[in-house]
Amino acid sequence: MKQRKGFGVLFFCILLCIAMVPVRAKAADPTVVAISAVYTGGTLEVGASIPKEKIEVTASYSDGTTVEVTEFAMSTERVLTDGANRVMIIYRGKVTEIYVYGKRPRSIYATYSGGMVSVGNKISTEDLTVYLQYTDYSTEEILDYRVVNPVISSVGSQKVQIVYNSMQTTVDVYGTQAKTVSMLTAVYEGEGAPQGYAVPEKNMYVTALYTDGTSERIYNYTMTPATVQNIGDNKMIVSFRGKSVEITVKGVELTAQSIEAVYKGSSVEVGDYVAAEDVTVTAFYSDGSKAVVKDFTFSSDRITMTGENTIIVNYGGQSATIKVTGIARSGASYSNAASFTVKNTQYSANVQVALPKRMQKDAIVGKSLKPDRVSRVISKVKAEVIDYIAFDILLTDELQDDVFPLTMRIDLPQKYKAKETNTYLYYTSNRKSVMARVALEPSADGVIEVTLFHTGTYILVNEKEIVEDDLPDPEDDYL
Repeated sequence: MKQRKGFGVLFFCILLCIAMVPVRAKAADPTVVAISAVYTGGTLEVGASIPKEKIEVTASYSDGTTVEVTEFAMSTERVLTDGANRVMIIYRGKVTEIYVYGKRPRSIYATYSGGMVSVGNKISTEDLTVYLQYTDYSTEEILDYRVVNPVISSVGSQKVQIVYNSMQTTVDVYGTQAKTVSMLTAVYEGEGAPQGYAVPEKNMYVTALYTDGTSERIYNYTMTPATVQNIGDNKMIVSFRGKSVEITVKGVELTAQSIEAVYKGSSVEVGDYVAAEDVTVTAFYSDGSKAVVKDFTFSSDRITMTGENTIIVNYGGQSATIKVTGIARSGASYSNAASFTVKNTQYSANVQVALPKRMQKDAIVGKSLKPDRVSRVISKVKAEVIDYIAFDILLTDELQDDVFPLTMRIDLPQKYKAKETNTYLYYTSNRKSVMARVALEPSADGVIEVTLFHTGTYILVNEKEIVEDDLPDPEDDYL
Protein backbone atom coordinates (compact mmCIF):
# COMPACT_ATOMS: atom_id res chain seq x y z
CA MET A 1 0.00 0.00 0.00
CA LYS A 2 2.86 2.33 0.78
CA GLN A 3 4.47 1.52 -2.54
CA ARG A 4 1.25 2.36 -4.43
CA LYS A 5 0.95 5.62 -2.52
CA GLY A 6 4.57 6.53 -3.29
CA PHE A 7 4.00 5.78 -6.96
CA GLY A 8 0.97 8.08 -6.99
CA VAL A 9 2.98 10.92 -5.48
CA LEU A 10 5.69 10.43 -8.10
CA PHE A 11 3.18 10.44 -10.94
CA PHE A 12 1.60 13.61 -9.60
CA CYS A 13 5.00 15.33 -9.45
CA ILE A 14 5.73 14.38 -13.06
CA LEU A 15 2.42 15.83 -14.22
CA LEU A 16 3.10 18.97 -12.21
CA CYS A 17 6.51 19.40 -13.84
CA ILE A 18 5.09 18.95 -17.28
CA ALA A 19 2.43 21.55 -16.57
CA MET A 20 5.09 23.99 -15.38
CA VAL A 21 7.13 23.67 -18.58
CA PRO A 22 6.15 26.64 -20.77
CA VAL A 23 4.59 25.82 -24.10
CA ARG A 24 6.99 26.76 -26.91
CA ALA A 25 5.48 29.32 -29.23
CA LYS A 26 5.40 28.75 -32.95
CA ALA A 27 8.62 30.10 -34.41
CA ALA A 28 8.16 33.43 -36.21
CA ASP A 29 9.28 33.88 -39.80
CA PRO A 30 12.94 34.96 -39.96
CA THR A 31 13.48 38.68 -40.44
CA VAL A 32 16.19 40.57 -42.30
CA VAL A 33 18.82 41.75 -39.83
CA ALA A 34 21.39 43.14 -42.28
CA ILE A 35 22.26 43.42 -45.96
CA SER A 36 25.55 43.62 -47.83
CA ALA A 37 26.23 44.65 -51.42
CA VAL A 38 29.07 44.40 -53.91
CA TYR A 39 29.37 46.23 -57.23
CA THR A 40 31.09 44.07 -59.84
CA GLY A 41 30.99 46.46 -62.78
CA GLY A 42 33.61 48.89 -64.03
CA THR A 43 34.00 52.65 -64.13
CA LEU A 44 31.13 54.36 -65.94
CA GLU A 45 30.86 57.63 -67.79
CA VAL A 46 29.02 60.38 -65.91
CA GLY A 47 25.32 60.25 -66.80
CA ALA A 48 25.38 56.53 -67.60
CA SER A 49 22.90 54.14 -66.01
CA ILE A 50 24.31 51.92 -63.26
CA PRO A 51 23.64 48.31 -64.34
CA LYS A 52 21.54 46.72 -61.60
CA GLU A 53 22.67 43.24 -62.65
CA LYS A 54 26.21 44.24 -61.63
CA ILE A 55 25.15 44.75 -58.01
CA GLU A 56 25.11 41.65 -55.84
CA VAL A 57 22.96 42.16 -52.72
CA THR A 58 22.86 39.58 -49.93
CA ALA A 59 20.31 39.63 -47.12
CA SER A 60 21.16 38.05 -43.74
CA TYR A 61 18.20 36.69 -41.76
CA SER A 62 17.57 36.24 -38.07
CA ASP A 63 17.80 32.45 -38.39
CA GLY A 64 21.36 32.67 -39.67
CA THR A 65 20.56 32.11 -43.36
CA THR A 66 21.58 34.38 -46.25
CA VAL A 67 19.81 34.93 -49.55
CA GLU A 68 20.82 36.88 -52.63
CA VAL A 69 18.04 39.37 -53.45
CA THR A 70 17.20 41.38 -56.56
CA GLU A 71 14.19 43.51 -55.57
CA PHE A 72 16.26 46.22 -53.90
CA ALA A 73 16.10 49.99 -54.35
CA MET A 74 18.94 52.41 -55.11
CA SER A 75 19.42 56.01 -54.02
CA THR A 76 20.48 56.86 -57.59
CA GLU A 77 20.44 54.86 -60.79
CA ARG A 78 22.89 57.05 -62.68
CA VAL A 79 26.51 58.07 -62.24
CA LEU A 80 26.38 61.67 -61.07
CA THR A 81 30.02 62.70 -60.86
CA ASP A 82 33.50 61.58 -61.75
CA GLY A 83 35.34 59.76 -59.03
CA ALA A 84 33.52 57.87 -56.28
CA ASN A 85 29.72 57.88 -56.36
CA ARG A 86 28.14 56.72 -53.10
CA VAL A 87 25.04 54.64 -53.85
CA MET A 88 22.74 53.56 -51.03
CA ILE A 89 21.15 50.10 -51.39
CA ILE A 90 17.83 49.60 -49.59
CA TYR A 91 16.02 46.32 -48.93
CA ARG A 92 13.24 45.75 -46.37
CA GLY A 93 14.25 48.71 -44.26
CA LYS A 94 17.95 47.79 -44.19
CA VAL A 95 20.53 49.98 -45.87
CA THR A 96 24.08 49.48 -47.05
CA GLU A 97 26.26 51.30 -49.55
CA ILE A 98 28.42 50.69 -52.58
CA TYR A 99 30.72 52.95 -54.54
CA VAL A 100 30.55 53.26 -58.30
CA TYR A 101 33.34 55.19 -59.94
CA GLY A 102 32.53 57.70 -62.62
CA LYS A 103 34.63 59.30 -65.31
CA ARG A 104 34.33 62.24 -67.70
CA PRO A 105 36.01 62.83 -71.03
CA ARG A 106 38.84 65.29 -70.38
CA SER A 107 40.77 65.53 -73.64
CA ILE A 108 41.58 63.93 -76.97
CA TYR A 109 44.90 63.23 -78.61
CA ALA A 110 45.82 61.89 -82.03
CA THR A 111 48.69 60.31 -83.91
CA TYR A 112 49.44 60.61 -87.63
CA SER A 113 51.20 57.70 -89.33
CA GLY A 114 51.16 58.97 -92.93
CA GLY A 115 53.90 60.62 -94.92
CA MET A 116 54.33 63.98 -96.56
CA VAL A 117 51.38 65.38 -98.51
CA SER A 118 51.56 67.77 -101.44
CA VAL A 119 49.81 71.12 -101.33
CA GLY A 120 46.21 70.70 -102.54
CA ASN A 121 45.93 67.06 -101.46
CA LYS A 122 44.48 66.09 -98.10
CA ILE A 123 45.45 63.66 -95.38
CA SER A 124 43.78 60.26 -95.13
CA THR A 125 41.74 59.38 -92.06
CA GLU A 126 43.28 55.89 -92.37
CA ASP A 127 46.53 57.51 -91.21
CA LEU A 128 44.89 59.10 -88.17
CA THR A 129 44.26 57.42 -84.82
CA VAL A 130 42.28 59.50 -82.34
CA TYR A 131 41.89 58.70 -78.65
CA LEU A 132 39.52 60.01 -76.01
CA GLN A 133 41.10 60.33 -72.57
CA TYR A 134 38.97 60.25 -69.40
CA THR A 135 39.49 61.76 -65.98
CA ASP A 136 40.53 58.34 -64.66
CA TYR A 137 43.30 58.31 -67.32
CA SER A 138 41.70 55.48 -69.27
CA THR A 139 41.58 55.89 -73.05
CA GLU A 140 39.28 54.82 -75.84
CA GLU A 141 39.77 55.02 -79.58
CA ILE A 142 37.05 57.07 -81.28
CA LEU A 143 35.94 57.22 -84.90
CA ASP A 144 33.31 59.97 -84.95
CA TYR A 145 35.75 62.88 -84.79
CA ARG A 146 35.95 65.69 -87.34
CA VAL A 147 39.03 66.97 -89.18
CA VAL A 148 38.73 70.73 -89.55
CA ASN A 149 41.45 71.40 -92.17
CA PRO A 150 42.45 68.12 -93.84
CA VAL A 151 43.68 69.83 -97.06
CA ILE A 152 47.36 70.82 -97.02
CA SER A 153 47.62 74.49 -97.86
CA SER A 154 51.32 75.35 -97.54
CA VAL A 155 54.81 73.92 -97.82
CA GLY A 156 56.33 72.88 -94.50
CA SER A 157 54.81 71.75 -91.25
CA GLN A 158 51.07 72.28 -90.93
CA LYS A 159 48.94 71.71 -87.90
CA VAL A 160 45.82 69.73 -88.78
CA GLN A 161 43.02 70.32 -86.28
CA ILE A 162 40.85 67.46 -84.99
CA VAL A 163 37.63 68.10 -83.05
CA TYR A 164 35.43 65.84 -80.94
CA ASN A 165 32.49 67.48 -79.16
CA SER A 166 34.02 70.49 -77.41
CA MET A 167 37.55 69.05 -77.33
CA GLN A 168 40.28 69.48 -79.92
CA THR A 169 43.84 68.49 -80.69
CA THR A 170 46.28 68.79 -83.58
CA VAL A 171 48.76 66.65 -85.51
CA ASP A 172 51.70 67.92 -87.55
CA VAL A 173 51.74 67.04 -91.24
CA TYR A 174 54.52 68.11 -93.59
CA GLY A 175 53.40 69.70 -96.85
CA THR A 176 55.44 69.52 -100.07
CA GLN A 177 55.36 71.63 -103.21
CA ALA A 178 52.49 70.88 -105.58
CA LYS A 179 53.57 69.14 -108.79
CA THR A 180 52.23 68.85 -112.29
CA VAL A 181 50.07 65.80 -112.92
CA SER A 182 50.91 63.89 -116.10
CA MET A 183 48.41 61.09 -115.59
CA LEU A 184 45.64 60.14 -113.18
CA THR A 185 44.53 56.59 -112.41
CA ALA A 186 41.58 55.45 -110.33
CA VAL A 187 40.45 52.02 -109.17
CA TYR A 188 37.52 51.14 -106.96
CA GLU A 189 38.23 47.89 -105.14
CA GLY A 190 34.98 47.47 -103.30
CA GLU A 191 32.46 44.79 -104.26
CA GLY A 192 29.79 47.43 -104.68
CA ALA A 193 28.97 50.94 -103.58
CA PRO A 194 25.61 51.70 -101.94
CA GLN A 195 23.07 53.49 -104.11
CA GLY A 196 22.43 57.06 -103.01
CA TYR A 197 25.76 57.38 -101.17
CA ALA A 198 29.25 58.60 -102.05
CA VAL A 199 31.72 55.93 -103.11
CA PRO A 200 33.54 54.84 -99.90
CA GLU A 201 36.93 56.54 -99.79
CA LYS A 202 38.62 53.58 -98.16
CA ASN A 203 38.06 51.46 -101.28
CA MET A 204 39.01 54.18 -103.78
CA TYR A 205 42.62 54.21 -104.95
CA VAL A 206 43.33 57.39 -106.91
CA THR A 207 46.95 57.87 -107.92
CA ALA A 208 48.59 60.92 -109.51
CA LEU A 209 51.67 60.36 -111.68
CA TYR A 210 53.77 63.54 -111.75
CA THR A 211 55.97 64.87 -114.54
CA ASP A 212 59.09 64.37 -112.39
CA GLY A 213 58.44 60.64 -112.25
CA THR A 214 57.06 60.54 -108.70
CA SER A 215 53.56 59.50 -107.67
CA GLU A 216 51.15 60.14 -104.79
CA ARG A 217 47.88 58.67 -103.58
CA ILE A 218 45.22 61.33 -103.84
CA TYR A 219 42.41 61.88 -101.32
CA ASN A 220 41.22 65.33 -102.40
CA TYR A 221 39.77 64.19 -105.73
CA THR A 222 36.31 65.09 -106.96
CA MET A 223 33.81 62.60 -108.35
CA THR A 224 31.01 63.30 -110.81
CA PRO A 225 28.26 62.53 -109.98
CA ALA A 226 28.95 62.85 -106.26
CA THR A 227 26.85 59.80 -105.33
CA VAL A 228 26.03 56.43 -106.86
CA GLN A 229 22.87 56.93 -108.90
CA ASN A 230 21.75 53.49 -110.02
CA ILE A 231 21.69 49.83 -109.12
CA GLY A 232 24.22 48.16 -111.43
CA ASP A 233 27.00 49.87 -113.44
CA ASN A 234 27.57 53.60 -112.89
CA LYS A 235 29.98 55.61 -115.06
CA MET A 236 31.77 58.14 -112.82
CA ILE A 237 34.47 60.73 -113.53
CA VAL A 238 37.35 61.18 -111.06
CA SER A 239 39.28 64.49 -111.31
CA PHE A 240 42.33 66.09 -109.69
CA ARG A 241 44.42 69.11 -110.78
CA GLY A 242 43.01 69.25 -114.27
CA LYS A 243 43.24 65.55 -115.03
CA SER A 244 40.29 63.16 -115.17
CA VAL A 245 39.66 59.47 -115.54
CA GLU A 246 36.45 57.45 -115.94
CA ILE A 247 35.67 54.44 -113.79
CA THR A 248 32.76 52.07 -113.49
CA VAL A 249 31.28 51.52 -110.05
CA LYS A 250 28.66 48.86 -109.38
CA GLY A 251 25.75 50.28 -107.42
CA VAL A 252 24.13 47.98 -104.90
CA GLU A 253 21.31 48.31 -102.43
CA LEU A 254 22.69 49.03 -99.00
CA THR A 255 21.09 46.71 -96.48
CA ALA A 256 21.50 46.28 -92.77
CA GLN A 257 22.74 42.78 -92.02
CA SER A 258 22.45 43.17 -88.27
CA ILE A 259 21.89 45.80 -85.60
CA GLU A 260 23.08 46.30 -82.05
CA ALA A 261 21.01 48.18 -79.48
CA VAL A 262 22.25 49.55 -76.15
CA TYR A 263 19.98 51.09 -73.51
CA LYS A 264 21.59 53.91 -71.53
CA GLY A 265 18.56 55.13 -69.61
CA SER A 266 17.40 54.44 -66.07
CA SER A 267 14.42 52.48 -64.76
CA VAL A 268 11.02 53.38 -66.21
CA GLU A 269 7.72 53.46 -64.36
CA VAL A 270 5.13 50.87 -65.32
CA GLY A 271 2.83 52.37 -67.91
CA ASP A 272 5.46 54.81 -69.17
CA TYR A 273 7.53 54.45 -72.33
CA VAL A 274 11.18 53.94 -73.18
CA ALA A 275 12.67 57.17 -74.54
CA ALA A 276 14.30 56.77 -77.96
CA GLU A 277 17.10 59.14 -76.96
CA ASP A 278 18.14 56.65 -74.28
CA VAL A 279 18.75 53.94 -76.89
CA THR A 280 21.79 53.81 -79.18
CA VAL A 281 21.35 51.63 -82.26
CA THR A 282 24.28 50.70 -84.49
CA ALA A 283 23.58 49.19 -87.91
CA PHE A 284 26.09 46.89 -89.62
CA TYR A 285 25.71 47.10 -93.40
CA SER A 286 26.26 44.75 -96.30
CA ASP A 287 29.28 46.76 -97.51
CA GLY A 288 31.11 46.18 -94.24
CA SER A 289 30.42 49.65 -92.86
CA LYS A 290 28.54 50.56 -89.71
CA ALA A 291 26.70 53.63 -88.50
CA VAL A 292 24.66 54.87 -85.57
CA VAL A 293 21.07 55.25 -86.81
CA LYS A 294 18.18 57.30 -85.46
CA ASP A 295 15.17 56.12 -87.49
CA PHE A 296 14.67 52.86 -85.62
CA THR A 297 11.34 51.75 -84.19
CA PHE A 298 10.12 49.73 -81.23
CA SER A 299 7.79 46.75 -81.50
CA SER A 300 6.43 47.96 -78.17
CA ASP A 301 8.16 50.57 -76.04
CA ARG A 302 5.73 50.57 -73.12
CA ILE A 303 6.84 49.19 -69.77
CA THR A 304 4.21 46.69 -68.65
CA MET A 305 5.54 45.23 -65.40
CA THR A 306 7.97 45.77 -62.57
CA GLY A 307 11.31 44.06 -63.02
CA GLU A 308 12.93 43.20 -66.31
CA ASN A 309 11.09 44.14 -69.53
CA THR A 310 12.33 43.00 -72.94
CA ILE A 311 11.94 45.70 -75.61
CA ILE A 312 12.39 44.83 -79.30
CA VAL A 313 14.17 47.38 -81.50
CA ASN A 314 13.73 47.29 -85.30
CA TYR A 315 15.71 48.85 -88.14
CA GLY A 316 16.10 47.92 -91.80
CA GLY A 317 14.44 44.54 -91.41
CA GLN A 318 16.72 43.60 -88.51
CA SER A 319 15.92 43.48 -84.82
CA ALA A 320 17.68 43.48 -81.47
CA THR A 321 16.51 43.55 -77.86
CA ILE A 322 17.23 45.70 -74.85
CA LYS A 323 16.40 45.08 -71.20
CA VAL A 324 14.70 47.84 -69.25
CA THR A 325 13.82 47.68 -65.57
CA GLY A 326 10.24 48.60 -64.75
CA ILE A 327 9.41 50.17 -61.39
CA ALA A 328 6.09 50.86 -59.70
CA ARG A 329 4.37 54.14 -60.49
CA SER A 330 5.19 56.86 -57.97
CA GLY A 331 2.56 59.34 -59.10
CA ALA A 332 2.33 61.69 -62.04
CA SER A 333 5.19 64.04 -62.82
CA TYR A 334 4.25 67.32 -64.45
CA SER A 335 7.79 68.25 -65.46
CA ASN A 336 6.73 67.41 -69.02
CA ALA A 337 3.08 68.40 -69.25
CA ALA A 338 0.62 69.76 -71.76
CA SER A 339 -0.79 72.94 -70.19
CA PHE A 340 -3.83 74.89 -71.28
CA THR A 341 -6.70 76.96 -69.91
CA VAL A 342 -10.34 75.92 -70.33
CA LYS A 343 -13.23 78.35 -69.85
CA ASN A 344 -16.86 79.19 -70.23
CA THR A 345 -18.36 82.67 -70.45
CA GLN A 346 -17.56 83.46 -66.79
CA TYR A 347 -14.89 81.21 -65.32
CA SER A 348 -11.67 79.52 -66.35
CA ALA A 349 -9.58 76.61 -65.03
CA ASN A 350 -5.93 75.78 -65.56
CA VAL A 351 -5.32 72.22 -66.76
CA GLN A 352 -2.15 70.12 -66.97
CA VAL A 353 -1.81 66.66 -68.51
CA ALA A 354 1.33 64.78 -67.46
CA LEU A 355 3.10 63.28 -70.49
CA PRO A 356 5.88 60.72 -70.88
CA LYS A 357 9.20 62.44 -71.48
CA ARG A 358 9.37 61.03 -75.01
CA MET A 359 6.35 63.14 -76.03
CA GLN A 360 6.29 66.80 -76.96
CA LYS A 361 4.15 69.05 -74.78
CA ASP A 362 1.89 69.90 -77.73
CA ALA A 363 0.99 66.22 -78.27
CA ILE A 364 -2.15 66.82 -76.18
CA VAL A 365 -4.35 69.86 -76.71
CA GLY A 366 -7.38 71.11 -74.83
CA LYS A 367 -10.11 73.16 -76.53
CA SER A 368 -12.93 74.90 -74.68
CA LEU A 369 -16.45 74.18 -75.93
CA LYS A 370 -19.35 76.56 -76.13
CA PRO A 371 -21.72 75.69 -73.23
CA ASP A 372 -24.64 74.99 -75.56
CA ARG A 373 -22.65 72.23 -77.28
CA VAL A 374 -23.10 70.03 -74.20
CA SER A 375 -26.40 71.32 -72.85
CA ARG A 376 -28.12 68.09 -73.92
CA VAL A 377 -25.76 65.86 -72.01
CA ILE A 378 -25.71 68.18 -68.99
CA SER A 379 -29.46 67.76 -68.68
CA LYS A 380 -28.81 64.14 -67.75
CA VAL A 381 -26.92 65.12 -64.60
CA LYS A 382 -29.16 64.23 -61.68
CA ALA A 383 -28.30 67.25 -59.59
CA GLU A 384 -28.75 71.00 -59.64
CA VAL A 385 -25.98 72.29 -61.92
CA ILE A 386 -24.76 75.73 -60.90
CA ASP A 387 -22.05 76.11 -63.54
CA TYR A 388 -19.99 73.96 -65.90
CA ILE A 389 -16.92 74.20 -68.13
CA ALA A 390 -16.80 71.87 -71.12
CA PHE A 391 -13.64 71.08 -73.07
CA ASP A 392 -12.25 68.53 -75.49
CA ILE A 393 -9.03 66.60 -74.88
CA LEU A 394 -7.47 65.86 -78.27
CA LEU A 395 -4.36 64.17 -79.60
CA THR A 396 -2.32 66.08 -82.16
CA ASP A 397 -1.51 62.70 -83.73
CA GLU A 398 -4.50 60.39 -83.42
CA LEU A 399 -2.26 57.36 -83.93
CA GLN A 400 -0.62 58.02 -80.56
CA ASP A 401 -3.66 56.82 -78.62
CA ASP A 402 -1.56 54.08 -77.02
CA VAL A 403 -0.19 56.77 -74.72
CA PHE A 404 -3.20 56.47 -72.41
CA PRO A 405 -3.81 56.33 -69.50
CA LEU A 406 -2.54 59.77 -68.53
CA THR A 407 -3.01 61.89 -65.43
CA MET A 408 -4.70 65.29 -65.55
CA ARG A 409 -4.59 67.98 -62.89
CA ILE A 410 -7.15 70.79 -62.80
CA ASP A 411 -6.72 73.99 -60.78
CA LEU A 412 -10.33 74.93 -60.08
CA PRO A 413 -11.72 78.45 -60.40
CA GLN A 414 -12.62 80.09 -57.10
CA LYS A 415 -16.35 79.59 -57.68
CA TYR A 416 -15.83 75.82 -57.80
CA LYS A 417 -14.00 75.77 -54.46
CA ALA A 418 -17.02 76.88 -52.41
CA LYS A 419 -17.81 74.62 -49.45
CA GLU A 420 -21.54 74.57 -50.16
CA THR A 421 -21.05 73.01 -53.63
CA ASN A 422 -19.57 69.83 -55.08
CA THR A 423 -17.32 69.68 -58.12
CA TYR A 424 -17.22 66.65 -60.43
CA LEU A 425 -15.68 65.78 -63.76
CA TYR A 426 -17.88 64.04 -66.32
CA TYR A 427 -16.75 62.33 -69.51
CA THR A 428 -18.69 61.78 -72.72
CA SER A 429 -17.44 60.37 -75.98
CA ASN A 430 -20.31 61.65 -78.11
CA ARG A 431 -21.79 64.64 -76.19
CA LYS A 432 -25.10 62.77 -76.03
CA SER A 433 -24.75 60.64 -72.94
CA VAL A 434 -22.63 60.89 -69.82
CA MET A 435 -20.34 57.86 -69.90
CA ALA A 436 -18.44 58.27 -66.66
CA ARG A 437 -18.09 60.48 -63.62
CA VAL A 438 -15.02 60.83 -61.46
CA ALA A 439 -16.33 61.89 -58.09
CA LEU A 440 -13.38 63.69 -56.58
CA GLU A 441 -13.86 66.35 -53.97
CA PRO A 442 -11.63 69.37 -54.43
CA SER A 443 -8.58 69.24 -52.22
CA ALA A 444 -7.77 71.93 -49.71
CA ASP A 445 -5.92 73.95 -52.33
CA GLY A 446 -8.68 73.56 -54.91
CA VAL A 447 -6.87 71.13 -57.20
CA ILE A 448 -8.28 67.83 -58.45
CA GLU A 449 -6.42 65.05 -60.23
CA VAL A 450 -8.04 62.43 -62.46
CA THR A 451 -6.97 59.65 -64.79
CA LEU A 452 -7.58 60.07 -68.51
CA PHE A 453 -8.30 56.90 -70.42
CA HIS A 454 -9.52 58.39 -73.71
CA THR A 455 -9.72 61.50 -75.79
CA GLY A 456 -13.16 63.07 -75.83
CA THR A 457 -15.25 65.68 -74.08
CA TYR A 458 -14.77 66.41 -70.39
CA ILE A 459 -17.18 68.58 -68.41
CA LEU A 460 -16.18 70.16 -65.13
CA VAL A 461 -19.46 70.58 -63.25
CA ASN A 462 -20.15 72.65 -60.16
CA GLU A 463 -23.26 71.25 -58.45
CA LYS A 464 -25.31 72.39 -55.50
CA GLU A 465 -24.48 70.29 -52.45
CA ILE A 466 -27.33 67.95 -51.50
CA VAL A 467 -28.44 68.53 -47.92
CA GLU A 468 -31.08 66.74 -45.87
CA ASP A 469 -33.89 69.09 -46.94
CA ASP A 470 -33.09 68.47 -50.60
CA LEU A 471 -33.50 64.71 -50.41
CA PRO A 472 -36.68 63.41 -52.09
CA ASP A 473 -39.47 61.97 -49.95
CA PRO A 474 -39.67 58.20 -50.66
CA GLU A 475 -43.47 58.53 -50.51
CA ASP A 476 -43.34 60.74 -53.59
CA ASP A 477 -42.42 57.65 -55.64
CA TYR A 478 -45.99 56.30 -55.35
CA LEU A 479 -49.32 57.25 -56.92
